Parts: sequence; C-alpha cells; structure tokens
Amino acid sequence: VRRLDAEAVRDAILAVSGSLDRTAYGPSVKVHVSDYQDGRGKPPSGPLDGNGRRSLYLKVTLMEPPKFLALFNQPIPKLTVGRRDATNVPDQALALLNDPFVIAMAKDWSERVLLDQARTSGQRVGQMFTAAFARPPQPDETARLVKLAQRSAELHGAEAGALLSCQPVWQDVAHAIFNLKEFISEVSVPCVVGGCASYNTGLHLMRTGAVGVLVGVGPGAACTTRGVLGIGVPQATAIADVAAARS
Repeated sequence: VRRLDAEAVRDAILAVSGSLDRTAYGPSVKVHVSDYQDGRGKPPSGPLDGNGRRSLYLKVTLMEPPKFLALFNQPIPKLTVGRRDATNVPDQALALLNDPFVIAMAKDWSERVLLDQARTSGQRVGQMFTAAFARPPQPDETARLVKLAQRSAELHGAEAGALLSCQPVWQDVAHAIFNLKEFISEVSVPCVVGGCASYNTGLHLMRTGAVGVLVGVGPGAACTTRGVLGIGVPQATAIADVAAARS
C-alpha cells in the first residue's frame, strides 16, 4: 500500500464529492490563494475548487504553487526532481481536517447525498463508502460511521427522525471518509507484463515494478529448431536474455 500522488488525492476528493469536471483539454485554472497569503507579488486568486478541473489543469507558478498539493509532495516548481518524496507528516492530516477545499467538497457531497433514496442511515453510509472506496463497507465500518452520524445529529441539535435530512450531519460523515487512511492510499496490485524478447526490454519492465515478465516471440520461419528441440532458437535466446536481466 502506498499513498496517492498529490494530484490524485485532490482529484479523488473532487470525484467522490461529485464536483469533478471530466472535460479534457482547455485553459489552465488559477490557483486559489487564501486571504492569509499576503504580501508583494500575491497573484490573483482562482476558485476554491479550481472549477472542478483536474489537478493537471491547475496553473503552477514559481512564487505561488498550489499549497494543498505541495503538502502531499508535489515537487517545487523551481527544482528538478527525479523522484517525488513520500512523506507522512502532521501537516497532511491537518490539511484534510481543516483545508477550506476539503471542507467545501464534504459540503458538496453531503448536499448530493440528501437527494438519494436511502431509507436508513446504514444504507446511506454504505452508498457513500462504496462511492469512496469502490467496495462495500464491513459491518464494523458501517457501525462506526452510523454512530458518527448519530453523534453528529446530537451535536447539531437535529430532531429525532430528522437524521437523514440533516445536511451538517452528512457533511461530517463525508469529511470523516475523506480523512480515512484508505482514501488517500492505493493498494499495489500484482502486475504481470508480456511480449518481452530482449535483455534491455526485460530490464526496463522489471524496473517498473512488475512482479512478472512473460517472455515470448511470435512463430515464424526463424524457429527452425522447434521440431527438434521443442523450442525455437529465438525463444531460447529471449529466455536467456531476460533471465540475465533479472540477475
């Protein structure tokens, strides 16, 4: 398991909240600049949600790179970086708790779920969880989020029976889901790649992190020894080359 890249974290929040604009191409969007960021050279501020555009379309300047993305190790524009850092620091957790962008997206998501046809808090929690993680929640996960919704309803003074229609309650639930570790992580899925027939290709594919490399060449007139040895010379050569790359 590893953490998503900065842009993927932001895009996932937009996508799950229903605010992502999936339009391809187009002009860049100015980065939102907080009122607390002041001083000489302060650039004009863009919309808080970047108009829902993917992080790829956020304008990056040397003086004011996107603060939220920088917290999750987006490289500083002034530096050449061969590989991104992967840090785990308190500022990242604080951003997911307090950043105005995350709070706004939790609010957008909560307003959308109020329009669903859920009849119980457990049913709505299940729908939200599945939207965020592409899997149904375990019973204990459902129970924890339902308990959170009930406690939030008490704190917001929601009347009995009004839990499903109380927007602040579901904003709290959405915000909590954004803050689950699984939300900003990806699970490494074993990947096997094929079509490899040379030392250099095998070495390159292994360096990508593939757990397995399929070696093979297509049949042809060059495989003249197949009837005698059971394997063509090009295939045998390819296997030897890729095995050398592995070692």
